Amino acid sequence: MDSFIVAFNVVMPLFILIGLGYFIKRMGLVAEASLKEFNSLVFKIFLPVLLFHNMYQSDFSREINVGIIIYSVISILLIFGLLFIFVPKFERQKPKAAVMIQGMYRSNFALFGIAVTESMYGTGNAEVTGILVAVIVPLFNVLAVCLFEIYKGSVISIRKILAGIVKNPLIIGTALGLVCNFSGIIFPSVIGQSVLTLGNLATPVALIALGGTFTFGNLVKNKIRLAAVTAMRLLVIPLAFVALSIALGYRGKELFALYMMFASPTAVASFAMADAMGGDGEMAGQIVVLTTVVSLFSCISGIFIMEYIGVI
Repeated sequence: MDSFIVAFNVVMPLFILIGLGYFIKRMGLVAEASLKEFNSLVFKIFLPVLLFHNMYQSDFSREINVGIIIYSVISILLIFGLLFIFVPKFERQKPKAAVMIQGMYRSNFALFGIAVTESMYGTGNAEVTGILVAVIVPLFNVLAVCLFEIYKGSVISIRKILAGIVKNPLIIGTALGLVCNFSGIIFPSVIGQSVLTLGNLATPVALIALGGTFTFGNLVKNKIRLAAVTAMRLLVIPLAFVALSIALGYRGKELFALYMMFASPTAVASFAMADAMGGDGEMAGQIVVLTTVVSLFSCISGIFIMEYIGVI
């Protein structure tokens, strides 16, 4: 019951904001063109500022288990590589294939990870998850930029891919945050508070825009694709890599952090990136909504099983 309450409290605010966006659009209070502009603001301003703030505020001076970081990075690269090879064999439409790959590998670790970990272990006990978020979320972003740059055209240009990475607002925000963190720059409180306020707008605005652009019409058309992404994101990947993590000896908070990385629903930011970089934005939004709904049950089941066998 406690696990259900934790998952419910994390997931329901997302649904409320998505529903708000959907009904705002249905009532004609905002035009679809405006929702596209909101999404552009999220991608170009709010998300980069949020990532800047997260990197700037991250404490990299604490003792870090380098092994779990290396394992996490290798795992994500392996998942991405396998999906990059096999998904195009089944999906020939490039905008949809790119969105499916992103939907499968890119979890909502930043939003779910720390929130659920602190609900599980208490406030201030999410240090392992926090370190992994600081490392893995930028990796998610770099891989997504590479993915969409590759899928934009038939000719793959390394120069264009690298240029796309360098110019991507999310990468710029992350890099600037790291530079300011390691250089020891201290901003006046008024600037720090402004940055925090702008960053905090990222998730709610993205979810409202997602709800406004969400349509039920193509759910049936994309049902096979959506089912495949949801199964991989919430069942196959967590089962395979959490089992491997247990076999490698990870337990307690470390295992829980890995579980949240592998088992969280598809990242909300994936919708904004897909829509802004030439992917199938509509299907990307459907993936976010569907995986978020199903995660309410899958995360509860996963936490219950791990508690029952005594590994967390």
